Amino acid sequence: MQLIRYSRILFLLLLYFLVIPFPCHSQVPAEKVSPKIGLALAGGAALGCAHIGVLKWIEANHIPVHYIAGTSMGGLIGGCYAMGMSPDEMRNILMKIDWSDAFQSEPPFEKLPFRRKEDRRAFSTHFVLGLKHGLNLPAGINPANSIGLLLSRICLPYSPLTRFDDLPIPFRCMAVDLERGKTVVLKDGPLETALRATIAIPGAFTPVERDGKLLSDGGLMNNIPTEALKAMGTDILIAVDISSNIDERSRLTSLIDILGQTQAIAVYANERQSLKLADIIVTPDLKEMTALDFTHIEEQIQRGYDSAAAKKNILTKLSLSQPEWDAYVAKRSARVRKAILPTFVQVTGASQKMNRQLARDFSKFARKPLNATLLEDKLTSITGEGQFESFQYEQTHANSKDGLLIRANEKKYGPPFIRYGLEINGADSDNIQVDLAARLIAQDVGMPGAETRTDFRLGSSREAAFEYYRPLAGTRWFAAPRAFYLDHNISIFQGGSRTAIYGSREIGVGFDVGRRTSSNSELRFGYQFSHLIATVRTGSPALPSPSGQSSFAAMRWAYDSQDNPIIPTHGTAATIDSKWIFQTPGASGGFPSLEVRVNRFSPVGHGNSVFAMMSAGTLFGGKAAPLQQFTLGGPLRLGAYNINALRGNDYLLLGGGYLHRLAQLPTFLGDKIMIGSWYEFGGAFDRFSSARYMNSISVGLIAETLLGPITLGGSFGEGGHSNIYFALGRLF
Repeated sequence: MQLIRYSRILFLLLLYFLVIPFPCHSQVPAEKVSPKIGLALAGGAALGCAHIGVLKWIEANHIPVHYIAGTSMGGLIGGCYAMGMSPDEMRNILMKIDWSDAFQSEPPFEKLPFRRKEDRRAFSTHFVLGLKHGLNLPAGINPANSIGLLLSRICLPYSPLTRFDDLPIPFRCMAVDLERGKTVVLKDGPLETALRATIAIPGAFTPVERDGKLLSDGGLMNNIPTEALKAMGTDILIAVDISSNIDERSRLTSLIDILGQTQAIAVYANERQSLKLADIIVTPDLKEMTALDFTHIEEQIQRGYDSAAAKKNILTKLSLSQPEWDAYVAKRSARVRKAILPTFVQVTGASQKMNRQLARDFSKFARKPLNATLLEDKLTSITGEGQFESFQYEQTHANSKDGLLIRANEKKYGPPFIRYGLEINGADSDNIQVDLAARLIAQDVGMPGAETRTDFRLGSSREAAFEYYRPLAGTRWFAAPRAFYLDHNISIFQGGSRTAIYGSREIGVGFDVGRRTSSNSELRFGYQFSHLIATVRTGSPALPSPSGQSSFAAMRWAYDSQDNPIIPTHGTAATIDSKWIFQTPGASGGFPSLEVRVNRFSPVGHGNSVFAMMSAGTLFGGKAAPLQQFTLGGPLRLGAYNINALRGNDYLLLGGGYLHRLAQLPTFLGDKIMIGSWYEFGGAFDRFSSARYMNSISVGLIAETLLGPITLGGSFGEGGHSNIYFALGRLF
């Protein structure tokens, strides 16, 4: 019995040691496995600024983001966050962008070379055609050069990466293959081109060529990329839905409304499908805001923040403790990259000769910290010359050295280019002028930098003009032979009444030598010879018809630092024209001539401006025939009087006014709408000693549209003089 008792005790001891392990001080407890959180950011243009507010709340509440994906603006915000940029840094970047410039089809006016400024002033429409392979439009209204350069700056440290999984936060963005009609998940290759592709709205921005595909904004097919996040390994998926509601019938009152509703319905359908994969949906309240309104960024960010806070009961369950959050941030920060110091500059994308020339020009950016602002200003200036559509830059590596690679994207539809527009001047109700004008620009004719301009005008006036501009020996000096033909009507007034309309036809040639004194100015010296024929088209046949040869030597200096060719808000434009007139029909001999014009704009508050203008001319006691005298009358030239109603051998005009920004047109229709009032004081007379001055007060509504500036105004002067006018074309 005792043996049995001992056997049972031995069995129980063996069972105890086999089933219950000894405590071991070296045993490591199992690591806590946290769920992988993915964040999907929807597209929506300006509405996408709300994503920054959502990210700000997520960061403040220590919620980790292990994967992030986005489409369009959501892709841009998501890409910036994936690179390690904080919500506040993203906000500061968006606030500094001049969105009116960012959505323009060409570089900002004040950054254009002087000759391109002249083209923009002469033809204020936004339409440019190319003749490189027949008559063609560009692939998009906007090549997004300024946004592309901003993306180059942001993505520069990460340009050597080949996989987006190697970013501080693994990232995906969505695009559409325009040739195959399929969604493309961008997960590797140059990050900058991926972000450009995901924001390339069809028809608005030029599509992006990448990996043999032509890519544009992915919003129409996959606006909330939840499926891409699931494929990355997401356990808990948070989706931020910024889509506005489908409009009611009462709000569908225009073509733009209908087109917008059609796109919204297409996007809405794919969003509802994508949201089925989301575990948590955050929906900022953006109902009364529009996708093209970038003037309420702060409010959009706040609404994004508030929408995340409204989900705090669910979202805070994903929060990390302070030690866990610190470890997560440290791991993420360890993958953040800094820009390198480039030791060389390489250019690709243009001809071999142009690549070498540009590389020499940009060699000053090597062997020192990169000044991105200076680099982008220079690239923008080159873009403004017209040959290149856009530039981008990135890091490169060759011969064990780090360098800067600049990619040039040449325009596929030109040069040559055609600028054109319709001009209507209704300042004289009895003689409304309607013209269709065009300018053909051919570049690099005979040598780099040389170009031809050929102008045509049909309608109330008929004109043909040609100039060949050729730089001299690689200097700022140039030669410019030219020829022209002009046929137009000139009204003659006496006592405020029109007494005759002359038809003036002139054909001539000229030769100028000049110097580009800066990107804002040009100085010319030249000689012109022409033959003038003037005939009375309306009026007494007994009136004189001055005809004959005309010749003069001239000096002209022009300066333009204004920010806009249509409605400036700041800057100065000035010209000085000095001539020695050797002969002209109706004059008994030679005499000098001088005319000065200056106008200056200064900003006052947001989008508003005040301006002052002065112009004066004198023949220094000489006497010209009526058709060659200085004239006043018409908008901003004593607007209460008809065009050219006042004539004289001398004149003086002073004025100033205020312009107030009234509204903003949608980007695809134009820019700003201004209302203003201005005062003018001056007169035209035979001698300054016999001067008689008049006054004029004007009010006007000016809209900057894709067709050019549209002006509706009225002017009132002393003695009952008044004028109400409509114009399509340049005002200032």
